[in-house]
Amino acid sequence: MPDGQRQSTEHQPHYQPQPRNGFGITALVLALIGLVFGLIPFTGFIALILGALAVLFGLLGWARTRRGTANNPKMSAVGTALGAIAVALGIWGIVIVFQATDQLVQDLDQAVNPAPGVIAPVDGAAPVEAPVEDASIPEAPAGQTVSVGPLDVTAADLKLLTDEFTDDQLCSAVEYRNVGNGTASYNSFDWKLQDPNGVIHSSGIPFGAESPLNSGQLAPGGTVSGDVCFDASASGAYQLQYASSMMAATPQATWALQH
Repeated sequence: MPDGQRQSTEHQPHYQPQPRNGFGITALVLALIGLVFGLIPFTGFIALILGALAVLFGLLGWARTRRGTANNPKMSAVGTALGAIAVALGIWGIVIVFQATDQLVQDLDQAVNPAPGVIAPVDGAAPVEAPVEDASIPEAPAGQTVSVGPLDVTAADLKLLTDEFTDDQLCSAVEYRNVGNGTASYNSFDWKLQDPNGVIHSSGIPFGAESPLNSGQLAPGGTVSGDVCFDASASGAYQLQYASSMMAATPQATWALQH
């Protein structure tokens, strides 16, 4: 072979095929998007779907490299691995959402249908609790303590509060004691008063009260007291009602009071 032809042949560039693996690229893109959605529990189902598709396309891309129709197996491997992680994150998010939803349903059910309180025993007697099949709540006398969840709640008899600028009000001095292990809330709006005519009054603004009950959190072992007042003044038998949530359909504790 002539020297010129040999030299021309030796200097010809060798052809390097470009990496190509369409399925592998698709798997990688789907996996990366799935990872983003997988970090948010509420979009876990999207991460699960995208991750599963990424695994599928990654395996298809790997199969194409084995047949020689694609030449970039690393792209398929990375897409498949990240897709599997996206699937795991999606399952994790879905579990969290279902658990949170179940807990929310239980909390709402407990708020709407709270457990009845238990009247503290007197002179060694057994605690009085409403029967399970009976929706009635036992009435405690004035000054008696009733256990409602982590709180021991006490209500005194009614006293008349007069003010020259507002209507007369009936007030009861109430006390909370937290006997539980966690914080517990208290609020003046947790109280209602049923008058002798059967009208149920919500607690109002205690104009002129010396120590009105406010709202807040009570630490374990803590105690707080104050007056809850109602726009009522007629004489007769009253029923003071307490529920630890304003959403409660029925009271958890009641006291038989007189004015």
